[in-house]
Amino acid sequence: MRGQCAQLRTPALLIAPLRRLKAQTSSAREGTYTTADKPALTEAGETCAARSETIAVLNYIRLLNWGINALPNVPLSGRFFRKLHRILMQGVGPERGQNKRPDAFKRDQTMISASLALSGRALLDSVRFVPPPPSETAQAISDLERSINRADKKSGLEPVDLALVHSEVEAIQSFDNGNGWVGKILF
Repeated sequence: MRGQCAQLRTPALLIAPLRRLKAQTSSAREGTYTTADKPALTEAGETCAARSETIAVLNYIRLLNWGINALPNVPLSGRFFRKLHRILMQGVGPERGQNKRPDAFKRDQTMISASLALSGRALLDSVRFVPPPPSETAQAISDLERSINRADKKSGLEPVDLALVHSEVEAIQSFDNGNGWVGKILF
């Protein structure tokens, strides 16, 4: 099979349905649901299918494709994460976070909460995790970049390093919205 795939002119055609499925299932885990046909219809120009949830799933696919193509040339860095965030938030509308300053680090304190109050703010008694405050976000990303690019990496431990990077990206919660998707894309 490996030899046959190498002979294909466009092997990405085999991978595209898997990327689409990954985008749809990852989005569903974040509470964003769309049917399998809606992204295809939207890409084909059907405006009735272009709901915010569908655009978010298509952005996840674009995000995955951009990340795979960019990694050989763009190091994992704050700039890389901000670009991922910009792609993720493009055209999703204010209800999905487009007004949450795509490509910019958070300006408000975020929290991981089990529930939300009616105002949309986390109930303090249900907060499970409080990431670094906005004033420390840039430094936390800078520290992460130094860790990613350190000289003393051990060969064979790349999956462990990647898992640690993913964990740190999720823990820092760099953006006002979309942190889970930016973290997931690293896998």
